[in-house]
Amino acid sequence: YVDHRLDQLQAINAMLNNPKDPVQQVQKLQEQNKTLQKTIEQYQQARVQQLRDELIAAAPTTEAGYPLICQEVSLEEQDMGKDLTTEIQNKQSSAIVLLGARFDSKANLWLALPKALTDQGWDASQMIKPLAAHIQGGGGGKAHFANAGGKNAEGLAAALEEGQATLEGALQTFTEQ
Repeated sequence: YVDHRLDQLQAINAMLNNPKDPVQQVQKLQEQNKTLQKTIEQYQQARVQQLRDELIAAAPTTEAGYPLICQEVSLEEQDMGKDLTTEIQNKQSSAIVLLGARFDSKANLWLALPKALTDQGWDASQMIKPLAAHIQGGGGGKAHFANAGGKNAEGLAAALEEGQATLEGALQTFTEQ
């Protein structure tokens, strides 16, 4: 056991280029890692805000007066999808947002609805379930926000197309009432 531990310590020392104080070197690396992680988080937040502004600016407004954002986006991490959807809703509270993203061979969907529509009985968690079938996954959430994940990224375009058609159809029915 002791020999194994000594071998591990020698390997760690070699990885650190044999510093005089390996503990201090590890602490320095940990600090660098924290700094880099904060930098990455700041970059991701700026990226989310940039995407938010681009998507809002390009969103068509439906006859019912709701901006409809239905698009595949390129994201570095899955958490950014919920953040982006939330950012859009915070800046444009009347927006209907359906976003999709690929992560290797998997896909994710996020759907957010404005309060005015959820007050009328719209339910994002129910609306996202049939869309999740396209990506061979499942979904759920709350009336105002739902997400889905699946193992078939190739089905993402079909999910977004169906989602847009479903939302536009529901808005048409809503407008006629």
